[in-house]
Amino acid sequence: MIATTSRKASRRTVSLAKELNNSIPSARYVARGKRSIEQLGESVLQHGKKFLLIVIEEYGNPSEIRIIKVHEKQWNYFASIKISLQKLRKESSKFKSRIESLNISVESPQLKKLIEELGIHSSKSSHFALSEKNNVIDFLKEDKSIGPKIKVKEIVFNDFNSK
Repeated sequence: MIATTSRKASRRTVSLAKELNNSIPSARYVARGKRSIEQLGESVLQHGKKFLLIVIEEYGNPSEIRIIKVHEKQWNYFASIKISLQKLRKESSKFKSRIESLNISVESPQLKKLIEELGIHSSKSSHFALSEKNNVIDFLKEDKSIGPKIKVKEIVFNDFNSK
């Protein structure tokens, strides 16, 4: 998947998109600039990916992650995650490296379905974890929070019309 932001995003929103890139194995960050959804879709296909994650903001803070599924020359909105960012990695940890594998532990059936659809695989032998309890997603290193920490308010599948 490719992670990016809405246009003219705040620093906090860009930071979350970049941290998702470093926290989700096989994710890549692409600066949005003036690129259209179609141009971003082309980047997704060029990188051999299927999904585009766009971090949307409200009043300068990340408020939603829109997930777009990209096919050959078309795309459609796949899901929307309403969020509240609790902490960025750079606010809670000195850890800056890219995570290559995750041990995934989630309670929410919707989040389990989303992780499966996005093709994020769990590795029981990983020192890193994606943990979700009480609708809060946290990334951990050996059971210590390294961030980002995100409160999930709502997950909606196929919330938008297809293109």
